[in-house]
Amino acid sequence: MAFQVSPGVQVKEIDLTNVVPAVSTSIGAIAGAFQWGPVEEVRTIGSEKELVEVFGKPNSDTFNYFMNAAAFLQYGNSLRVVRAATANFNATNDGTASVNISNADDFNATVFPGTVIVAAKYPGTLGNSLKVSICPANSTAFSNWAYKSQFDSAPGTSTYVSNKGGSNDELHVVVIDEDGSWSGEEGTVLETFAYLSQASDAKSDDGSNNYYHEVINNQSKYAWMTGHPTTFTDGGEAAAGNSFTAPSAAEDYSLSGGVDDNAPTIGELKTA
Repeated sequence: MAFQVSPGVQVKEIDLTNVVPAVSTSIGAIAGAFQWGPVEEVRTIGSEKELVEVFGKPNSDTFNYFMNAAAFLQYGNSLRVVRAATANFNATNDGTASVNISNADDFNATVFPGTVIVAAKYPGTLGNSLKVSICPANSTAFSNWAYKSQFDSAPGTSTYVSNKGGSNDELHVVVIDEDGSWSGEEGTVLETFAYLSQASDAKSDDGSNNYYHEVINNQSKYAWMTGHPTTFTDGGEAAAGNSFTAPSAAEDYSLSGGVDDNAPTIGELKTA
């Protein structure tokens, strides 16, 4: 290595190709009030877009918590977010049942009133904008259904149920933004589920579960199926030898009764 013996300028070339760039490794956490999303369940959020997808957009009651979370996500990519448990209620087709489903564990542990067929996925008034429509395996029902254009053909009999000696098990399900609170436009279709089955043991051709309760409850971002339409008299029964009831009209469920309480107490925030 050369040394200078008098004052001067020494130039060095340094290869930086092997230098690991600095990245954000900070982990943050926040508990607060949000318009949507699971309650008392920790979710790891990596961006503001994901924050909106899981916990909804801010309003005048929730903006303080939302903006603090969003500010962290401008510089970090790992924020633990918990929605505090308050006096919120889920919207349901019944509208008066005062149902509170905090998260998936809570759903699985809850026995619902017989009048509740469909419930919003999470508590809050956003659920009041939702509508769920179910079309059975009936050509008249499908022909008159407002959402038939969302599907390639009418529901009928699935391969699984046919092989079990049954029939008429299939149905289509649509989740709609009836009031426009989600999309900004009334009547926007949010989700579609095609060729599901009324049979509790139904399987798709790939072997996955095709029972409509299981599919909706595992895949929908907006709704829980908690019961069966009264016209589906054998909904939820096994496939073998079962000719499932397929009424001549679709079943529509507009949800209501969702309640916001977005002013958590110090105690509620501490226990979140």
